Amino acid sequence: MTSKSSSSSSETSSSKESASSYSKSKSSSGGRPRSAAEIRQAAYRSLQKTSLSSHAGYSAKPIDAVAKSFQTDPDNVALVLGFIFLVLHLLTPTFLLPHLSALVTLIIPLQDTLPSLSYEISRNPGAGRDTCQWLAYWVVYVAFEMARGWVAVWRPGWKGAFEVGRSAGLVTVGGPWFSRDVLVSEVELI
Repeated sequence: MTSKSSSSSSETSSSKESASSYSKSKSSSGGRPRSAAEIRQAAYRSLQKTSLSSHAGYSAKPIDAVAKSFQTDPDNVALVLGFIFLVLHLLTPTFLLPHLSALVTLIIPLQDTLPSLSYEISRNPGAGRDTCQWLAYWVVYVAFEMARGWVAVWRPGWKGAFEVGRSAGLVTVGGPWFSRDVLVSEVELI
């Protein structure tokens, strides 16, 4: 009877040792389960990369290159560029504001709309994910253009403030926070 108990205790101790060595090797090899913070960070990085590629247009590569050279997040670079853009809006003469604004409110959305529409026409599944957002953007863009004409005729003194507000509104509507990837991930979190 003692041989059975000693053999079962040796099996138990060997199974405990193998389990502890497995957990040590698993944690040292990086095979451990990821924490919630690591999962959120990975999801944020993926969303950031997707948003930069689908909503920054021609400025995506320079933003990424500057972020890598300064070893910072692309978010920080985009915030600095946004601040510079705002300061330029405030310092630029009123007659040049529509031309400055067109760099962000016309060219980038147009650059993102055309591929979205071509993917939608070809019915490539999953490729034209932001087509609805870009079509809504153009509706808002046209509304702002009509309001711009009204301001130019009836309230010319408001033109500077209107241009800053127009640019902010169009950047908000065309920004990555209204993309399908962001809205779907928000719904999945609920």
